[in-house]
Amino acid sequence: MTLEGWVKSGAGATADSYNCTSDPHIMLKVFNSSLVGPQYAQSEFGLSEKVSALGLKTPRALELVDCDGFPAIIYERIVQKRSISRLCASNPEDIDRWATVFARESAALHATVCQPDDFVSRKEQMLKFVNGHKGYRERTKAGIAALAAGLDDTPHCLHGDLQTGNIIVDSETGTAYWIDLGSFAWGDPMYDIACLYFFCKHPIGRLVGRKLCHLSFRRLSQFWNAFEREYSKCTGASGLAEKASRYVILYLVYTIGLENYGRIATFAFDAYINRLAARPRGQSFLMQRFI
Repeated sequence: MTLEGWVKSGAGATADSYNCTSDPHIMLKVFNSSLVGPQYAQSEFGLSEKVSALGLKTPRALELVDCDGFPAIIYERIVQKRSISRLCASNPEDIDRWATVFARESAALHATVCQPDDFVSRKEQMLKFVNGHKGYRERTKAGIAALAAGLDDTPHCLHGDLQTGNIIVDSETGTAYWIDLGSFAWGDPMYDIACLYFFCKHPIGRLVGRKLCHLSFRRLSQFWNAFEREYSKCTGASGLAEKASRYVILYLVYTIGLENYGRIATFAFDAYINRLAARPRGQSFLMQRFI
């Protein structure tokens, strides 16, 4: 197929989205980045079907197609929808409200138990990536493995990219939907929590989060604080920020390609991970002080 009859509606790091001019109830997601190949689109298509089968709300993946040589998915379109990122950015006075919604949806997602055979293990997926990465030294790999060993192998659903742009809300019904499920997995919910913490509180992540979430540093911190209060209340979790600050490195290993940054960055990252891995449990240590 071609893009004739489709109007671009959004752009992301790995894909662009298009609305159909003849049918308002469908949209097209075209994976146009060299960062992902056809297998990624196939994986996301299959994951969307499996996630829907679990009873989690997500737009239906209707068809896997080729669009001008790029892999693409035709999705059900939620016509009157806005992401939580956009809702917060357009009405900052409602940040606490939407952070609360985000926390409740996240808690419900993490409370959902899935069959491990149907999805990948986040821990195994991450360690496989790290062990095959030429930029990570052996000592670094051991430090990452030590951190991962501190998390439980629980069959709880994980989004894999838990940030405010990946929940959309139907303005007519108030229904929230999870989107961008290409990294969906199972494991300890702290993998997801650390991802959100990275974008809202980490000094590097907030630079990305400011653009991704359309919020200032102060607003990102406000969102995290409201999220933490509600998520802790829903799940009984405690010390969420402290735990997230320790395990955020398990999100960072997906985002930093050390072979592109040279030996200085490699040594700095080495020291960073091993400092985290060596920190006794319960000791106060904020990542911001180390970077």
